[in-house]
Amino acid sequence: MKFKHIRNGFLLAMILLFLLTLISLFCPGCGIIYYGCYFVDSAASMRSVKFYGTVLDLDEKPVADADVIYKMSAFLEWKGKAVTDKDGHFKINAGIGRFLYIQDIVLQGYEFSLATNNQTSFDYRSWYRDRHRPDKTKPVVFHLRKKHNEAVFLLKKETEIVFKDDQAEKWLEKDMEHGWTRTSEDKSRIEYKDKDVFWDYEATGENHPEKQEWTVRIKVNGENAGIQAGDAMLYEAPEDGYEKEIALTFKYSGEGYSFSPGTGYSNKELVELCETYPKFLYLRLRNPGMYARFCLNYAYVSEKKIYLRFDIVINPYGSRSLEPLLTIYDKKHNADVTNKEHERFRELFDCQDEAEKAMKQQRLAPRPPFEQWIKEGKAIY
Repeated sequence: MKFKHIRNGFLLAMILLFLLTLISLFCPGCGIIYYGCYFVDSAASMRSVKFYGTVLDLDEKPVADADVIYKMSAFLEWKGKAVTDKDGHFKINAGIGRFLYIQDIVLQGYEFSLATNNQTSFDYRSWYRDRHRPDKTKPVVFHLRKKHNEAVFLLKKETEIVFKDDQAEKWLEKDMEHGWTRTSEDKSRIEYKDKDVFWDYEATGENHPEKQEWTVRIKVNGENAGIQAGDAMLYEAPEDGYEKEIALTFKYSGEGYSFSPGTGYSNKELVELCETYPKFLYLRLRNPGMYARFCLNYAYVSEKKIYLRFDIVINPYGSRSLEPLLTIYDKKHNADVTNKEHERFRELFDCQDEAEKAMKQQRLAPRPPFEQWIKEGKAIY
């Protein structure tokens, strides 16, 4: 009896689907019916998803044995993996679908980034004029950056610098470890009793309406501390060229503007303004001289206010390497990690605690055997 009800329900659903399809074909003006049958249109637009690609390094040499992680979209989404051959070629045959996304290309010692790969999504819909047409003789080329030899665990932080024109004294200082900020308004009335407090840097802001620009001065504290600006993303901090203080100039016009480097800008004037800004700051922090990279990821500049936000990585071991070591638990590479595996490799997680403790105590953290962990498959870089 139960099976009979299921069968009858299935037949009724199929009949309704058939009727809706006929109505959408012969009565396209019936908007509700038409959109109710969107999945019919979606099914009709799907095509066979085949893809041919080649993976090269930045010297245009083929990269073999790289895992190409992709996502395919039809009614549902699912992930798959292809592997490059000795010539760097790979092929994807994902069945019937509408979109293909190359999400990551993973290989020990290499990095895949959108900065060096403009196109990572491909449209296969039948009605789309510029849909992707796979051609084995003309594979899509992707590039990987070959990493430096030394990879280390990096502390990740962020910091903000904000000044308003109505402030009597535009001044602040930051403790990078605790994330504390002290401004000119509370400097005299707030006492930090924590013995580990250390003001890594102090910043001042100067607004020059006649020039339509802000000047932000950043001074770093510590015996071995220093700072310099740069336009390039370096994975090894500069060896020299550090100063105790630098001045950064940010121009504004009209009502002000905001930008995030790497996202593109809407007008030529703004492009020219933003190209003059240093996108990165390289620092030696605190008394031990921990090397760090500040990446300017967002800014807002107007005649009344300036707001800067930086993403930060810090090498707690004293070397100049800013090459990140990733554990196998990084969600980007492996999302199916059991609790037992977490316990087995507890030493990897202890890196963070030890590095944070060392930074508080103004000392360099003891360097773990990263090379051995990489060899054992506990970590990748």
